[in-house]
Amino acid sequence: MAGCHNVKMRFRDHFTWEAIVSARYKIGGVVSLLVGLAFTVWLAYAASSDGPPTAAQSALLVVAASIFQLAGVWLFSRDRPNLIAARIAVRHVASIGESVAEARVLSEKALDDGTVGVARAAIGELGVRLSFIEQHIGQNLDDWVDAYPDLQLKKVEKQNE
Repeated sequence: MAGCHNVKMRFRDHFTWEAIVSARYKIGGVVSLLVGLAFTVWLAYAASSDGPPTAAQSALLVVAASIFQLAGVWLFSRDRPNLIAARIAVRHVASIGESVAEARVLSEKALDDGTVGVARAAIGELGVRLSFIEQHIGQNLDDWVDAYPDLQLKKVEKQNE
């Protein structure tokens, strides 16, 4: 089947250099948030010690923690989903759902009639509908790859049996 895709990835595929580079915003966001949290903990610890920090030192720690936490939020927001790609994919899925419903109705009609001529015509029409569904699924996956090149979907070609 020409339109089928295989999205299975092996364990080692998740830890390649490309995967690390593509996750750089998430990694940077986590590091930044942890540094901001460390400044906050440091301030809390210093405030409860025998010699608490001065107001200027406290303000500096609060500002540093805030900057790192805001940087973490900004880095996480850089890797947000593509809404246009999601709308396209939902539109494809809705079209696929309509085609599946039409194919189901066609098969039920052929089963209810029971004559050979109607059954043959229905099987031919089902083949066309299933080919259309297969093509739409492939296009949907191709659209996702266009929107998110890091998906690395691999096409699987099967021989006709």
